[in-house]
Amino acid sequence: MHTVDAVLIAESRLSGIISVLPMSGQRWLVQCVLPNDLVVVDAQLTPIWRLRLPPGRLGRAAVAEDLSLVALPQAGHLLLLDPTGRQLTSFPDAPPNGQRTSFSCGAFTANGARLWVIVPTGGAVSSATAGQELWLIDVATRSVLDRRRLAVTGDDGQLVRHPDGRTIGLLLWVERGAAIGWARAEDDRIDLRITARQDRVLAAVHPAGMEYLTVSLDGDVEFLRQRIGDDRPIGELKAPMICWSQDWGHQAGYLSGNLIAANSGATDQHLLIGTAPMGLLAEITYPRPREGAGLFMSGQGTWLTATGPLIQRWLLPPSSGEQLQLPAT
Repeated sequence: MHTVDAVLIAESRLSGIISVLPMSGQRWLVQCVLPNDLVVVDAQLTPIWRLRLPPGRLGRAAVAEDLSLVALPQAGHLLLLDPTGRQLTSFPDAPPNGQRTSFSCGAFTANGARLWVIVPTGGAVSSATAGQELWLIDVATRSVLDRRRLAVTGDDGQLVRHPDGRTIGLLLWVERGAAIGWARAEDDRIDLRITARQDRVLAAVHPAGMEYLTVSLDGDVEFLRQRIGDDRPIGELKAPMICWSQDWGHQAGYLSGNLIAANSGATDQHLLIGTAPMGLLAEITYPRPREGAGLFMSGQGTWLTATGPLIQRWLLPPSSGEQLQLPAT
């Protein structure tokens, strides 16, 4: 397999990085601990906005694209904050069955008018009574417009924004696997679809929005490109690696329209995968060895890595196009 040398184009130091999420305009939202900070960095990874979070057990935050609102899951509540950290409102812990609930995660729509939230509805992960709800919140009125019970057992999930700014992908961790769902708001009501399979993880949505990438939960990792709308497979690759990192979870996504980058947790390799047809193209090499590095795609031909306090942005070298060719079959 070929090797491709990554070109460093920016770096910064931020203590205790726990998540990195892409935003519009070549910006990223970085959540840190020790101290609890939310930081937005620009294309050069320079912090352009920072918010010190309140103490306590916190979930992963969401920030509106115009930086005017922050949604912060805290034990038993979802806090809505202004850019200075002042609390605007909270959604209390009051599920219908009276069991304890911790809000799991949220994501704003592209225009900031709505907020999607996954809410566990009580019970342990191993309990058949555990469940989740998807809430659609109107930001202006601070009200829940609609809520839908998710027909899977479990109490954790992640939200993946679609490029159209309205659709949201759901990765739902269930008792013995993972389920994938898709939702959008139609006349302030949730139009929801949960896929039948519970053996795949939603890794990323294509920058053009017509397909998505999933990773098998089995030992022999199988990458599958699937069409949004009917989940029809449109590309498959079985690779002898485990795309899993203990610190960062599943790390795979679209580096560009026809390139996928993936983190092999078994060997700490970062690999390039072609999409037409699907196949391993190259191993990404870095100026210095990297262990346990998180891998985060921008969908714009660059990617970020996070190792300890160091966050770096990388680009493929201009000459790599000649190397990244699958062997003739």
